Amino acid sequence: MKKKKTIIVAKWGALLGAGLSLIKLLGFFAEKLEYPFGPVSDLLMVVAIVACLYLAIRDVRDKLQDGLIKFSRAFLIGAGVVVIGYIVLSLYMFLHFGVIDKEGIAKINQKNINHAVQVVKKENVTDEELKTYREDLRDAALRESALLADDTLRHRADSGVVVILKLFNRSLDLRLKDDSTILRRDTFDLCADKLLHETTTFVRMNQPEISPLSCDAVEAARDTLVENPIWQKRLDGMKDRIPQYHTILAGATITTLAVLLYGIMLAIFVALFLYRKTTTVCERNGNDPALADDDTAAESPEETAPEQNEENTLQP
Repeated sequence: MKKKKTIIVAKWGALLGAGLSLIKLLGFFAEKLEYPFGPVSDLLMVVAIVACLYLAIRDVRDKLQDGLIKFSRAFLIGAGVVVIGYIVLSLYMFLHFGVIDKEGIAKINQKNINHAVQVVKKENVTDEELKTYREDLRDAALRESALLADDTLRHRADSGVVVILKLFNRSLDLRLKDDSTILRRDTFDLCADKLLHETTTFVRMNQPEISPLSCDAVEAARDTLVENPIWQKRLDGMKDRIPQYHTILAGATITTLAVLLYGIMLAIFVALFLYRKTTTVCERNGNDPALADDDTAAESPEETAPEQNEENTLQP
């Protein structure tokens, strides 16, 4: 019986892996045709997993265990089907990335990076990042001031940089108070850059006592920060957490890991649906409900005989 169970689990596991592989192949061709196959693929995968789990557990329960199966055994059978299906799917994906779609790993890596960029850009700038931005701007402006001004003008240029940055920070705080949406990383650098340019323009036109070298130094620092925006710094700091696959084996086994996890979860629900603790009244067990009803409804000879005798005694 154990051998038969193994055969059933292996059969439905292999069929599950073959079905999932076919869905992956259809998704590849749909991508070539620019057809949005993603939602359809997810639905087909769930249907395939549930169907194979149901049929495998049902076959073991009805064909080998007389309609009885514990939840734990039903779950283990389902888990075995899922594991075998995952192995078959991983083997196919290894072949897929190695022969059919040789650029598949690179495309997955780039897709993961693009997703991380979108997530980072939609997040808000933290207080620590805002503080770092101001410090980096000050340090860059002072370095540019040292390059532009000689020793006799250095002190005046540095003082002007400090004044300009104080005006900028004050304007930035007021802007953030009025509109906190600019704290999003995808808009912060653009808004801060524009505000800094407005500040230096205002100083050039209305505060002649401040050295033009100070404005030049701040503008040069502004250009430096634009080349490395806050969202890029955040992305650089989390590169180790962005999934990147460097071998075909890693791509084939890790990208399909979700199928294993979802399959195990679905196996729990299918096992809950199919497990049976007691024998049910059914024709397969030799208990035909129709016959049972007829037997209870029919009257036995011993019960009918007294009634007939009683009728005979009453006749004249």
